[in-house]
Amino acid sequence: MRDVVIATNLTKRYPLTKRYRDIFLRPFASTHLTALCDVSFMVGEGEVFGILGPNGAGKTTLLKLLAGLLLPDAGTIIINGRDIAESERHTKESVGYVVNEERSFYWRLTGRENLSFFGTLEDLSGKVLSRRIEEVLELVGLTADADRMVKDYSTGMRRRLAIARGLLRNPSIILFDEPTATLDPKLSSSLRTFIRETLSKKEGKAVCLATHNLFEAETVCDRIAILHKGRLLACGAPPDLRSRVADQCVVELTVSDSPGEEELTDAARQCGWAPLSFVREPGRIRMRVAYPETRRDLSPLVNAVSLAGFSVFACLPVEPSLEEVFRRFTEEYAE
Repeated sequence: MRDVVIATNLTKRYPLTKRYRDIFLRPFASTHLTALCDVSFMVGEGEVFGILGPNGAGKTTLLKLLAGLLLPDAGTIIINGRDIAESERHTKESVGYVVNEERSFYWRLTGRENLSFFGTLEDLSGKVLSRRIEEVLELVGLTADADRMVKDYSTGMRRRLAIARGLLRNPSIILFDEPTATLDPKLSSSLRTFIRETLSKKEGKAVCLATHNLFEAETVCDRIAILHKGRLLACGAPPDLRSRVADQCVVELTVSDSPGEEELTDAARQCGWAPLSFVREPGRIRMRVAYPETRRDLSPLVNAVSLAGFSVFACLPVEPSLEEVFRRFTEEYAE
């Protein structure tokens, strides 16, 4: 798989405005906010690459760097074999940036007229632009509504129009910033399917998707980069990331609801297992426990719980969730 994006040691700082009193009280304080620090990764052709992080992690800054809207203070970005600092036109032709801001459209124009306007700004014109507008409208499923005013569009239709705008130049790389934010579950699922099945698999486009939604990252992305406070903490496929934190054995034990949680906890601790969580259900308790080894015979745990008076319904190993992976990496960074 050919790498269409190669980012190396990216750093971006924003200047901070100092007040007069700060000049005297804190003359040597930093005058810059570091949004990204030494970030490196690659994205392959047809790959969905997730950038996962909380608000303020630097996700939007990273996307703007990839789109050529900002230049890094240090590091390089190679897009389809060329440095973005050397050719703005090449970057514009190669990268489509899908902006979710609905007010970026002209609401009293139709969807088709909006695409015509933005296509003109992208140096497209005449039959080439007309043909491309028809192609992207069909791709996103807006052909039937193309001549309605945007003010009459639903939220989902405006989101699809934003994708169509980002595809006008037929770029090989598409950037999404929180694509399902503000969408209801049904529309979110439809958009994720479109990104995964149509843009990535059918069209063969590389997709960079910034999100703080763990479910979205896990279900849509081939690989995930965990970004926290401007630093790239980890990067890999979800199973690879899980394996990097699988330094303990975690199992979920389902038992009867009596004698009680205290007796269940004592029984687990007797054979070296540490209780992590309890969930009470009608007639039963689900408890997750951990042992500080990756492999462990479960029979002593089951026997101890049985001897304590519980009926054991199930005892199954549990993979670390992406939430647990994210928590572990960010906690290690904080330390």
